[in-house]
Amino acid sequence: MKKTILVFLFATFIVENSFANLRPIYLSIELKPVTTAANTKNIIQWNVVFTNLDSIGHAIVIPSSQNRGKRIIQLQWYKVTSSGSGIFPSSGDYYEQVYVDPIELEMDTSLYRGYPSIVNLEPKESYTFPIFLNDRNNQLKHVKSSYLVPTLPIQDYEVLVHYNPYTEPLSQHFFYHREKGQFAPDSLNRLELPLGGIYSNYTTIHMQKDDFNTDLFFSKTCSKNCSVCRCIKQKKWKKLRKHFEKKSSDLSHSRVLHEFPGPDGVLDVLPTYYSKNYIVLTTNGVQHISVTWQIGKIYKTAQFFTRILYPIFRKVVFPYTNARISKLKWIRAW
Repeated sequence: MKKTILVFLFATFIVENSFANLRPIYLSIELKPVTTAANTKNIIQWNVVFTNLDSIGHAIVIPSSQNRGKRIIQLQWYKVTSSGSGIFPSSGDYYEQVYVDPIELEMDTSLYRGYPSIVNLEPKESYTFPIFLNDRNNQLKHVKSSYLVPTLPIQDYEVLVHYNPYTEPLSQHFFYHREKGQFAPDSLNRLELPLGGIYSNYTTIHMQKDDFNTDLFFSKTCSKNCSVCRCIKQKKWKKLRKHFEKKSSDLSHSRVLHEFPGPDGVLDVLPTYYSKNYIVLTTNGVQHISVTWQIGKIYKTAQFFTRILYPIFRKVVFPYTNARISKLKWIRAW
């Protein structure tokens, strides 16, 4: 009887002092390289994919124009050595970390003050964040380009992404972690993440010689005479006006490396303005551009006569607005 009581007390002690968090994480992160070949010279695009696995919508924090503080997204490189033997030679693989991106951002903060962005994810919805390795022209200005391929021996490496939103103070409004012994649900409907963040899957990357010079970007199919790609290549922005009509602002072309989501809404007073940011490939390399166009038009003459005649007829005599008109205003470096 005494042994039973002792066992019961010991089990109770273990349960009360063990706070293993076995709840599922409803945010997944995945590393999807455009190519699995890497070197220290060519600009290489990798994609980080976030997916909301929950049955309700959530907001997440991404680096965006962030240019100060600690990284939200960090790459870690590992060398794998097999220490197994016998019929299972791959058992007991040892992962040795050979390189990790500096946690502190070293970027130019004199021209503008960058901030992280918020992305709303509906249930089961995904968002892709690009990373451009070895993009030294934009390295000090755009966080997407502040990643380098380390100088390592030629062989295969395992690379993962570490996502830690808690390095940004803004994340306290969208994420939370449970303290020891805390079981009450979160009243703000935030995503529960471990305090140290989450990690992506391992992706095998093959290190090659620096003379490896294959074009790594053109994964989309465009004709050789594609007018859009030709304008982007030669940076003839004015000729792109016809491609930015209303409801057709998406540029799915080979030289458009990434398209950032635009604002959720615009003012309903015409004319209004709408802007989106793109990453494109020009003759001078990767370039970040901001595209702004005007939606709607006001006809001044019709507006003038309507204001005069409205007190008499109590109605708009001459329609003076047109919301269907869309006009590209400017394309500028971002």
